[in-house]
Formats: sequence, structure tokens, C-alpha cells
Amino acid sequence: MTNKVSVKICVGTTCYVKGNRELKKAMENLPADIKGRVEVKGVVDIDGCESGKGGENPYIEINGRVLANATVEKALSAIRKELKVIA
Repeated sequence: MTNKVSVKICVGTTCYVKGNRELKKAMENLPADIKGRVEVKGVVDIDGCESGKGGENPYIEINGRVLANATVEKALSAIRKELKVIA
């Protein structure tokens, strides 16, 4: 088991336009308390993204869990929760 959180940000057109550009910037400039414990990767599609089956864009995936209607605040909260689980 790794002690890092895996984050995938959908950088497809719809997600990017609907807010994932802000998420991408936030993940590039993580707060000091979690920086170094998060691996961030941009992906073109996250399961359900194009079909909208999991909610509304934008999407982000944190350790395999898809978060729809993602915001910077929601993403950071989910990352911190996940770090507590793997601590």
C-alpha cells in the first residue's frame, strides 16, 4: 500500500471548460500539509465523464473514486480524508 493519494483530473474539453482548469492549477500548487503526498495526473476521460452517468462535469478521480461537480474545496477535502485513511 502506498502512502500517497492518486489524483486524476479530467482535462477533456467539457470538464476543463466547466472548472477543471482551476482544479489543475490547485493541484499544481497544493497546500504544504499535503504536498508530496499526492500524485496528480491529467487524463482525457474519467469513467462516466462523457456520458454524464455519475453526475455533472467537472470530474476528478481520487484513489479510484470519481467525484462529480468537483471544486477545489471538494477535491482538497476528499484528498485530506483519503490521506487520513492511508496514514
